Amino acid sequence: MKKKLRILTLALVSILAISCSSNDSNSSNTTTPTNESSDLLLINNINEKSYKYVNAKEELEYERLFEYTYTPDYLIDTFSIKYLINVDPYENENLAPTEFIYDNSKQLIAIKQNGKNTNEFTYKDNLLVKSMSESHNNRTISSFTYNSKKQVISSSTTSTRIGEKESNPYVTKFNYTKDLITEIITDNNESISIQYDSNKNLFKDSFFNWQINSYEHFIEIVPIYKPQNNIIKYTDKYYEYNTLYEFDKAGYPIKEITTEKALQTGKIEKKTITSYTYKIVTVKK
Repeated sequence: MKKKLRILTLALVSILAISCSSNDSNSSNTTTPTNESSDLLLINNINEKSYKYVNAKEELEYERLFEYTYTPDYLIDTFSIKYLINVDPYENENLAPTEFIYDNSKQLIAIKQNGKNTNEFTYKDNLLVKSMSESHNNRTISSFTYNSKKQVISSSTTSTRIGEKESNPYVTKFNYTKDLITEIITDNNESISIQYDSNKNLFKDSFFNWQINSYEHFIEIVPIYKPQNNIIKYTDKYYEYNTLYEFDKAGYPIKEITTEKALQTGKIEKKTITSYTYKIVTVKK
């Protein structure tokens, strides 16, 4: 798939998925104390296999495993990547453990690798308004605007080599059908269409969504956009991506197969198979 080669961004994909449920008992003119609880959906690991097609023959490019550890209050603590097949020397430096830093309200404010902040996040009224990431001597800064429903409608991003003059920002706009982004307008006025199924999204309440992280023009809003359903088709100017899902008994996707088809030739050029394992813990408020 067309992934931005920013492993630090990939590290963000699944901080914590939370689905809350509470039981209330109320009677007229009486308030009865109740026990409320939250069901926390925690990603254990993600396994990704990438294939390419050479002369119509399928060849495995790599297989990698993403693993997570959590704090006692179920915030993600560390993240690691292990390449199981075909380790690229360029990627080796990105295998260092990643740490997540939170403020007193448990809001993610920074990500560290090798003791250095590689990502920083700024909020206003509980909305992410600015993000910064540094990787391979490049600094990327994004700012975001929202509509009255608190849906992100545009991002403005600069990506500049550290020490050089800041580049001109590129602006991406997001159009919605109800609560789902169904069209992206790029800085060069290219229209990208997105289709969804009607099933549960494993990352619907997550700070970072692995599924949308796979698509270039979603990268900057991964911390913000929380689709309730799963992407089944993503079409840009040159490629069409189609995804099939396998669901567990609870209705969550545990496996997805995505193919990348070149529109000019009609040929499938790549395939990605991603598997998820997760657990649900119930915590009293």
